Amino acid sequence: MNVELSPDQKDCLQEIVNLATGQASNTLARYLSALVNINVPAMRLVKPTLLYKKLALEHDAEDDSALIEDKKHFSTVSQSFLSDEIRGDTLLFFPNVDFTQLPSAEHQIAPDDNHNILLDVSAIINTAFLNTFSEQLEQSFSYNAPRLHQVDPNQPLQQLNDLLFTWDYALEIEIAYQVEKLSFNCRMVLLFPNDAIKRIQLVLDDILSDYDE
Repeated sequence: MNVELSPDQKDCLQEIVNLATGQASNTLARYLSALVNINVPAMRLVKPTLLYKKLALEHDAEDDSALIEDKKHFSTVSQSFLSDEIRGDTLLFFPNVDFTQLPSAEHQIAPDDNHNILLDVSAIINTAFLNTFSEQLEQSFSYNAPRLHQVDPNQPLQQLNDLLFTWDYALEIEIAYQVEKLSFNCRMVLLFPNDAIKRIQLVLDDILSDYDE
């Protein structure tokens, strides 16, 4: 089966991703008491080598849109999800994030609590996005516990060994979240391995057939 999405499949998936992204943005905005801007989600097929280049901040890689603007320390939270038909991973990238300046008093935290709040924010984004995403695809996802990775850009690949993937290629969906009036932004990357892409195609075809009736 061809893993390239047809134009109709891509449009359908784009609409579903847009709905899920909007839900995640609204939920995050309520939590942070701040306006959250999002970009138009980007989708493409990616091989592990290209993903590693992005993680390693190799700005000169061909067709490489670096996730982090400069070579600073950043944090990554990874989480896997699975249904009977579809599996995937989410990666959330937080460059130099500092949550001690949140506008709402109830969210004022000590610097030592940054790791905990990172996991909380990641859970908010992932849960809001994936719940809407799974509902639209009529799937029921189960989730592994999120994992926090502190990454030194001077040795990114060495420190990201535990993020090694076993797939040949994956459908990558990339979304940027930018919080106004706060020095906070993150990028969300969803990865669906090649076998999951085929299942997604079948699910999308079922959705499209319902509209044709």
